[in-house]
Amino acid sequence: MVSAKRKTYLYCFLFLLVSVVFRFAYLDLKPTHFDEGVNGFFIEEIKDQRYFDYDPSNYHGPLYFYLLTFADLSFGSSIWVHRAVATSISILSLLLLFFYRRSLNLTWMGFSLLIFSAGMQFFSRYSIHESLLQFGIILFAIAFLQFLQRDWRYFAVFFWLALLIMATSKETFVIHIFAAFVAFLFLQSKAWRQLKHLLHLPAIFIFLFLFCLLYTNAFHDWSALKDFFQAFFIWKDTGLSGQGHDKPIYYFAELLFRYEFAFFIGFFAGFYFLWKGTKTQRFMAIYTLLPMLIYSLISYKTPWCILSFLWGFAILTDWILQKIPKQNIRYIIFLPLLLTTILLSVDLNFRRYTDPKHKYVYVQSTKEMQLVVNKIKSHLIQDPSFQQTPIQIALESTWPLPWLLKDKQNISYVEQALPSAPIVIMNFRDYQPEVFYDYRPWRFFVRDSQAEAVLLIHKDQAADFYRDFFDD
Repeated sequence: MVSAKRKTYLYCFLFLLVSVVFRFAYLDLKPTHFDEGVNGFFIEEIKDQRYFDYDPSNYHGPLYFYLLTFADLSFGSSIWVHRAVATSISILSLLLLFFYRRSLNLTWMGFSLLIFSAGMQFFSRYSIHESLLQFGIILFAIAFLQFLQRDWRYFAVFFWLALLIMATSKETFVIHIFAAFVAFLFLQSKAWRQLKHLLHLPAIFIFLFLFCLLYTNAFHDWSALKDFFQAFFIWKDTGLSGQGHDKPIYYFAELLFRYEFAFFIGFFAGFYFLWKGTKTQRFMAIYTLLPMLIYSLISYKTPWCILSFLWGFAILTDWILQKIPKQNIRYIIFLPLLLTTILLSVDLNFRRYTDPKHKYVYVQSTKEMQLVVNKIKSHLIQDPSFQQTPIQIALESTWPLPWLLKDKQNISYVEQALPSAPIVIMNFRDYQPEVFYDYRPWRFFVRDSQAEAVLLIHKDQAADFYRDFFDD
């Protein structure tokens, strides 16, 4: 007979193995995303300056950038390495939920949804902040569940650690702090005295020390602490105005319905548990539904924000399925849902990962853009003298090209392209054949939602690259 402890380790290993395979397989398959190029550029600045210069109007907290920098210096500067950081953090989130599965009453059904979810997998394979923020959100939820269950062993440590991770990751963490305290007021209105357990002086000291260390450039720029609070006013204006990313209020509900139908069941289950659930179930319902409502009311919406609450719907779906008394009926309902989830996930992550018809695919760079970059990089390897060949880029938005082409010398980014460089990349609408008459054009899109571009190669001045590119 296999002992219960060995079974636990076996299940953990199997879940971990499947998670690793599905998340790390062909990790660099997708062309580098706009935001990944920006993040990669910041990493180069950190490597040059030896610190992260926090600017509340431009980007998020410093923790993820420092993690990326550590990986970049340790394993090399590549999109695979950068994505591996986010992917590893997403697997840590799954392990965290696995180790606290009994507190959450989570079964293999919920874990299967978390592993194979199209969105959970798709966005954890991007080098962006969301996976780290999600880990902090999950850890914060576990801290509050320990409070509800009067388990004080790690309550304060988890609370302050989760707060540190969230506060140094992304400004939207305040939404989840608010949701947790709304749930606390709703469920524990007479338990204020128990908050004394948060007064764990070593945990508080470590939180304050690391928070200040990360935001003040190792205590060299204390004004950055003021910038941390200023960021909320800046991002409030951004969120309300939309700035080109405004979506209808039903946007996230539509994503759930189209790509995460099993999770969509959890959306309705949440309302059931608000009415007729245990304290743990009601907490999770509030902690999942309220952030989704707030994100839906904010005009500025991007699909990766769904990671912040998607994991909660997997748990709520699991719980509502457990209400079905007969196991056979439960599995008859769940297995088609799981199969649909897997098929959607495979299609999105490994087949149509650049198809803008998928609503999860958002401002995604194209395969054609990656082809241009790969050709330039490969030609650099074949012919080192190509380093000195001028390239001129005149696009309305250049990212992620500045990071992808960082190793190529003699690149100029200009507002208006001129026939002064052998290789030119410009907006197609500005292309004048009579001006660039000695150049051969190749039209492509850098990314979706952006005007068409054109690559121009002079047939004489860049003859080797001309042949290398057009022969293929």
